[in-house]
Amino acid sequence: MKLLYLINLNEGVAYHKLKNLAVAAKFYRKALALQKTPAPLIALTKLKYEAGDYQNCIGTADQVLEMSPGENEALLYKALSLLKLGNKKEGYSLLINFGRILKRAYSELDEAPEKYHDGFLKLARFYTNRKKYKIALSYFDAISKTKNQTKEYKFYLGKAQYYSKKPEAAILNLEKLPNSSVANYLLAKSFAALNNLPKTKEHIGKAGEKNEVFLKKAKSDSALLEFRKNSEFISYRDEKRPFMDLKKEEIPK
Repeated sequence: MKLLYLINLNEGVAYHKLKNLAVAAKFYRKALALQKTPAPLIALTKLKYEAGDYQNCIGTADQVLEMSPGENEALLYKALSLLKLGNKKEGYSLLINFGRILKRAYSELDEAPEKYHDGFLKLARFYTNRKKYKIALSYFDAISKTKNQTKEYKFYLGKAQYYSKKPEAAILNLEKLPNSSVANYLLAKSFAALNNLPKTKEHIGKAGEKNEVFLKKAKSDSALLEFRKNSEFISYRDEKRPFMDLKKEEIPK
């Protein structure tokens, strides 16, 4: 019985890695029918999250947590699913608790297994938006090798670096998002911190072309205070006109 359970569980893992979620789910369920243990349920929780089946992911995660309350992976995917469904209050509450548990389990965040990195990225974003940049940067450091190619990582790391008075580092990340108006506006502020007028002008223009609100913000933004006294900057800013259809800003998810 145990051997058959392991065979089915391993088959599920193999198909899961191949992104064949339907077949993987069948093998996970066969394993679960043979032995009601957390392992196939945790695998199904992750699979349902990856398939976008967030409501059922939460239900399966609850089954895992009822069977084994200390299963952090189930807690993670429940939190992420709640966020996907728009329940930010409960989702972030669970995610913060998840972060605390992991910090107690590992002396350094980068020692935690990669399977937790999706949660670390969301926590990095959460703490960036709450202006707790030191905490955010500790999470970004832990996932620097696994999440550094995602738009979410580049944008929120750049934002955290800018507000941590590290404009040079912020520029390196934000320049990788040329089609984002909010990233271009943060780039303008980063170059302003370095007293680089040409680059500040360039990125305010790029931000304004996509969303005119940034041209208006440039008139009152305290980060651009010194430039607002510059006649060349004033002339440039006031002459810019958005030429693209205005759309809702596409902030990296």
